[in-house]
Amino acid sequence: MKNIYTILLLPILFIGCNETTTTIKPKVNKVPETMMMVGGACTYKDTLQQVKIIAIDEKKDKDLCKNSVVIKYELVEKVENLSVVPRGEIKYNLSKEYLIAKGFDINTIHILKISTIKSGTCTPTIEKLTDINISDFKKWCKEK
Repeated sequence: MKNIYTILLLPILFIGCNETTTTIKPKVNKVPETMMMVGGACTYKDTLQQVKIIAIDEKKDKDLCKNSVVIKYELVEKVENLSVVPRGEIKYNLSKEYLIAKGFDINTIHILKISTIKSGTCTPTIEKLTDINISDFKKWCKEK
């Protein structure tokens, strides 16, 4: 009985092993060189605006270093020729305690940098408060 099973299994093993030794070449479509590069380098136009902090909402975590805040702001002076309307809020992975220690509190004035894309395919608009330093927060957080 064992001999019959052995005889039946040998062709299966032989065929199976033979299949794995043959190479399968996938069909590759060549892409024209003009389509290889998408976008290119991005350039931005920067605008600086004064903003007043109107709220700081914090999402707390057990680990102070993993907190996040949403800073809500309004423009100090209304500017009519801005290429984009500021969002009115920015999210950072920081703690509210750190922000207050660095002078960010309700009704304080800070500089908002609005970067609007001129060329390329990167993020169209980037808003950043110029006084915030994420690496400084990480160092401050480790000392706590």
